[in-house]
Amino acid sequence: MALDGRETPAAARAFAALADASGAAGLWVSCHLFQRDPAVAAAMLLAGTRRVTATLMAISPFAVHPVYAAMTAATLDEYFPGRVQLCFGVGAPKDLEAAGIQVEAPVDTLREAIEITRALFAGERIDYAGQRYRLGGRALLNAPRAIPIWLAASGPRMLELAGTHADGVLISGGTAPAFVRWSLDHVARGEQAAGRTVRKAAWSTPQSTTTPKPRTTRCAAAWRSCSAARTTRATSRSPARRSIRRRSLRVRARDWAQVDALTTAEIMRNHTAAGTPDEARAAFARLSHGRRARRHRARRDFRRRHAAARARRGATPRRRPGMSENELTGGTAEDRAAILKQHRLYLEPTPTWIGKDPAGIWSGAPDAFFFNLNGHTYRGREHWTGLWKHLKGNVTNGIWERTISAAR
Repeated sequence: MALDGRETPAAARAFAALADASGAAGLWVSCHLFQRDPAVAAAMLLAGTRRVTATLMAISPFAVHPVYAAMTAATLDEYFPGRVQLCFGVGAPKDLEAAGIQVEAPVDTLREAIEITRALFAGERIDYAGQRYRLGGRALLNAPRAIPIWLAASGPRMLELAGTHADGVLISGGTAPAFVRWSLDHVARGEQAAGRTVRKAAWSTPQSTTTPKPRTTRCAAAWRSCSAARTTRATSRSPARRSIRRRSLRVRARDWAQVDALTTAEIMRNHTAAGTPDEARAAFARLSHGRRARRHRARRDFRRRHAAARARRGATPRRRPGMSENELTGGTAEDRAAILKQHRLYLEPTPTWIGKDPAGIWSGAPDAFFFNLNGHTYRGREHWTGLWKHLKGNVTNGIWERTISAAR
């Protein structure tokens, strides 16, 4: 649950007490220039609750030096152990502009901020020479502290940075499900590059009412679909963009009749989980169901478009076999041919081994480990053969190959 800095002290305390009593995991305390200080607010809210965590969100290293951000989070964690998180972000452009702060090299700056803060939290005496920051042989007085570092991100490079460097990523709110999927894909690229997994979080707008179809929910759907405009590919003159702008103007003018008229059932479906608790749970399940299948279709469509573009340029399809003779060195031609034959005999019938393993290749030892080319680890033969049971019907052999052709 999040506070945006506009709440009065009484309202913030009531909000925190409700979060603590209702089982919410934590409070995200926003940092906006010219509004209430998030560290002071977080300290007051943590003191008045028993369980919830507080995340300082999203501290801009352009406005707050990473050393000071680390000091603030470490001191809060000293008073409220295990209940503090730190989230970095570029910051609101209008706020930074109003304060006369220029943003340059945001990805590199956020990377340096995370690296500096992580080293300080670890208790290291840090010497750091970066593009923006330089530190000389100092350490935090009250470190080490086990404080998770999050990154608020929306651009592709920043999302990938979250996957490689942060402990968690906060995705922009008010966006369409397609944008959330696109964002998670970029985070996954960073995770794969670094061989790690980070936590994910995104904004939601909870509202409660006894009205079956509340206007507040329709307003929230309209507003969130408007703020998702920057994630669309619509041109400024397209019907989609004009529709978004009309909804935005009507919400700002509080013309609820027009908001109702412009907020279609499709917008409600894509941007809200409304209704009774059971209906809301079903809506969340619907929005998350099939995400892997949709991602697969998107990748398939990309491969087809890429292959078609190569075909138009006259390029030949690309193919990388699992093993070829030119990858073997030494021995006679007969030796290499024998090795390639055994390799193919090993790969081609793999799907037929499901549950059989006639050659006794896979060890049955309980501590046996198996690996495949995507870097996953499988413990025990049952775990390993379970992969092939899952793939049965989807593969024809065990050869690892990458083929792109216009026909596919």
